[in-house]
Amino acid sequence: MPCCLTRLFRSPPHHLKARSAAILAASLTLFSSSILHAAIDIANFTPATNDRFDNDPTFVAAAHDLSGVGRANSGIAGGGGHWGSLIDKNIFVSAEHYHAPNGEKRLFYPDNDPTSTPVQRTILGGQQVGTSDLWIGHLDFALPPSITTYSWSQTALTSGTFGSSALFDRFAYMSGISPTTTGYGASKLTNQAVGTNHIEFYVGGLDPAPPGGTVGDVVGTIENLPGDDTTFGFTVEMFKAQANTGDSGSPLLIVDGGNLQVSGTAWLIGQVDINPGMGQTLRDASFYSYTGNYVTEVQNYIVANLNMTIPEPSSLLLLLAGVSLLLHARRR
Repeated sequence: MPCCLTRLFRSPPHHLKARSAAILAASLTLFSSSILHAAIDIANFTPATNDRFDNDPTFVAAAHDLSGVGRANSGIAGGGGHWGSLIDKNIFVSAEHYHAPNGEKRLFYPDNDPTSTPVQRTILGGQQVGTSDLWIGHLDFALPPSITTYSWSQTALTSGTFGSSALFDRFAYMSGISPTTTGYGASKLTNQAVGTNHIEFYVGGLDPAPPGGTVGDVVGTIENLPGDDTTFGFTVEMFKAQANTGDSGSPLLIVDGGNLQVSGTAWLIGQVDINPGMGQTLRDASFYSYTGNYVTEVQNYIVANLNMTIPEPSSLLLLLAGVSLLLHARRR
């Protein structure tokens, strides 16, 4: 199973039609990137504004609750730290090509303080959603109220409806590995940086060919450069972001009713031509498996695996105390 986001190259050239969000050529070739775990690319990055666990009030997503975005503890020595985002009390979504195995411990921090105590749960199972790169899994127990769960996009999209949908040009937060390598950045659990962008395109039935072997519907963002706003009409962000290798399974989060909502999970990175027919103007792009086209599959999984039970720590302590007393009595 690949360990990270794979890179999508033009071969032959594929194009993103400016502002129409239509891929004009579908022949794509997928190559594994030689960079295993590179930091997410965020313009004007600073730890204070973009690192979640720098715990600074100027953090770009300080107004929102990121406690439902967790990473895993196993596989870290080899560059692991699988991503997962809660969409119900014990249900999470990630990437099929880089998901956590059963038995892995997933940890969620209740706030942005790296010294706070994370809540730990064990992954019991999961499955690929349809033929896509979207992965859905479940934990042994529900998370407590201190850890949030997110709604998820459920509006079906097509190439014909995306341009008039609420997702078109929607502001979004993108999470990934931070450029910060010391302190909290040295741990995969607290190594979480956040940038922003807009959802600029949709592709139905994206088939990147082997080695992935997955076919799915995606929404995507473009790393626009200064001048793209006036020349091509794209929105240029102060902290515009481009996903990178190692960010697979990280969430694309939009704001809905004041709260965060998961719209997809990171799958591919590549390049698109934002000015087809007028020469070649290439921009990096991030492709996210779109949740809204897999509503039935996701809802069926939730119904089958939802667990609302939260372990009671005090009961466990009392049980352990009882066992201790019984052993002591037997020894006497």
